Amino acid sequence: VPEVWEGYASSRASSALDQVRTLAREPGTQAIFAEEVDLATRLSFATDDAPVVLQEASTIFLFDRYSGVLARSDRPDGRGVGQPFATVGWVASVLDTWQGTTAFILEKDSLSLVAAAPVISGEGDGAQLQGVLAATFIFDARSLGQLQALTRGEIVVVADAARRGEEPRPVLSGSTPGIDGTGLTEDFFADETVISTLFADGTTHGPVTVGSDAQAREVLAVPVANSTGDVLAALLVARSRAEEM
Repeated sequence: VPEVWEGYASSRASSALDQVRTLAREPGTQAIFAEEVDLATRLSFATDDAPVVLQEASTIFLFDRYSGVLARSDRPDGRGVGQPFATVGWVASVLDTWQGTTAFILEKDSLSLVAAAPVISGEGDGAQLQGVLAATFIFDARSLGQLQALTRGEIVVVADAARRGEEPRPVLSGSTPGIDGTGLTEDFFADETVISTLFADGTTHGPVTVGSDAQAREVLAVPVANSTGDVLAALLVARSRAEEM
């Protein structure tokens, strides 16, 4: 399962980054980052134009060359414009290297993949970094269904809803149909050492038996880390013990 997850995540990240890079290279996209462009035009690009190309994207971000937010599709009222993202790894690395990157993040307790690419105008010695274009791709029902087919198991995604510096607090982020994701999450994390193993140590846990009788399942959990190595979620793959036997 860990290898299957790594392969799937890598393929998803590569596809997402290719899409964002392609859009970032468009002359029309580069024009949006010009200093004279107003907020309304940038918001229109983020909410209406970019999603036509990035059809599976959840949120579109535009950052200037100093990491400040120019626009974001999830805040069409303009809130957050100018907020610096210099300490956010997937923005800072693009500004430093002029290369695209991907990372896992949480969007309102939902596991997402973010792809970020540089917006560069000109070529050769005349090339100038205009900013960063980024888009998030949530692990939705379709994604979990693909993972279910690959692993031949029911899928539950658990996010760490704790604030920075607090003890990990696992909450259900999503699950495939046919499984009680909330119940499995509560049973699996009833032992606090499991929380420590996954979210503090970043170590795969299982397989272990969860439940009893006809409802018993074998469950394996794989940690999912962000760009700084902090574990922000866990992927749980469960198989019916009766069916396995």
